[in-house]
Amino acid sequence: MDGSRSRQTETGGATQRTRLRKRRSHAHSRSARGRSRRRPLGAAIETLEKRNLLTYAIDLFADINQLGVSSDINLTSEFSELDQVNQFVQVGNESFFVANDGLHGSELWKTDGSSSNTMMVKDLLPGPDSSEPYDLVEMNGELFFTAFDDDGETDLWKSDGTESGTVKVFDADAAGVYGLMDLTVSKNSTTSTQKLFFIAEEEASGYELWVSDGTSVGTTLVKDINPDPDDFPQELTDVDGELFFTSYSSYDNGRELWKSDGTELGTVLVADLGIGPGEDGELGTDDDYDSFSSYPTYLTELDGVLYFVAEDFADGVELFQYDTRAAEPKAEM
Repeated sequence: MDGSRSRQTETGGATQRTRLRKRRSHAHSRSARGRSRRRPLGAAIETLEKRNLLTYAIDLFADINQLGVSSDINLTSEFSELDQVNQFVQVGNESFFVANDGLHGSELWKTDGSSSNTMMVKDLLPGPDSSEPYDLVEMNGELFFTAFDDDGETDLWKSDGTESGTVKVFDADAAGVYGLMDLTVSKNSTTSTQKLFFIAEEEASGYELWVSDGTSVGTTLVKDINPDPDDFPQELTDVDGELFFTSYSSYDNGRELWKSDGTELGTVLVADLGIGPGEDGELGTDDDYDSFSSYPTYLTELDGVLYFVAEDFADGVELFQYDTRAAEPKAEM
């Protein structure tokens, strides 16, 4: 062995051991100082006040999927968990929802609050395929919803909670109507009249507002508002029997606030808030143009008044309210 290398190794090892001893010594002195500052154990013990802790009994209510996997309650292959809308709906003494038991796909289920009466209502697509009921809403004591058929198109259904009473209301694709969505019930508190509105696509009109009284013959297009087949009414919101929504009607108006009573004549533009100044740069003159869109959003009903966010040229994006007893929407200050 090279003597010089051996001595270097020994010297290096000694240096390492010295450093290690110093670290240990430093750690020991810190530990000793820590012990010297510690109080006797008895002095550190304090008597605590008496406290009563609450306990909760949390139990599995119903194991719907018996195959050992998730029942995917209110989840479908088409919609994420962030896109669930009204998927637990109470009708009478029963609540309806969508679940997958592993044998029948995602179908309509119900419960009365007991595990023994938590059951599938009907297998709309027999076998493991999923009909994926969606947009569950209550109208006149019955449940209405959309579901896929064998061709993957959406139809309108209703249910009274029994298998025989769960029937197709409107065979949409057979009528040349597709893409049913946004089911919304409009309820008049004075007359107790209820109407079901939704958005659907027809080749001649594109996506437009439709209405149903719960029967096939009573399911019709309300009005062809929008000449653009790729745009459609949005944010359907009921205010005591009047349906409010936003729609792009033409180049002249842009997307603005509309309302409907379910008839063509009763479906009208509420107000064109998107008015911009013309060449003179001033509002309120003859050369104002109305192709500026106010883009109403967040339509919300509270105590019979509609609130929404919109943009006008003078104030920018602000909070507006529309009282059905007033002449036109006004900005909240």
